[in-house]
Amino acid sequence: VLVSAGFFATPYVLPYDLAAMAIAIAFLMQATRGKQAFPYMWTLVALAVLLSASSRYLGAMTGVPLGLLAPALLLFVSVRLHNVSQPREVEALA
Repeated sequence: VLVSAGFFATPYVLPYDLAAMAIAIAFLMQATRGKQAFPYMWTLVALAVLLSASSRYLGAMTGVPLGLLAPALLLFVSVRLHNVSQPREVEALA
């Protein structure tokens, strides 16, 4: 979460900065042990990797800076994974 959220603290997200996301993805894979916690989890991680690799070229073609989308996707997956892994407390009706 810290790596992904760190990108929101700077107004500039350059392609070589996005290499730090590899560490976050490695920890994410270790935490889930390769299992899919929710249906589209690995699809979003793959999309984040593709966006980080192609953000410079897509941004140049469209004129829209797309570098922040990859950390945003990874942050969404991390928060969603945390919500899925937390046990829910069920209150008994009195």
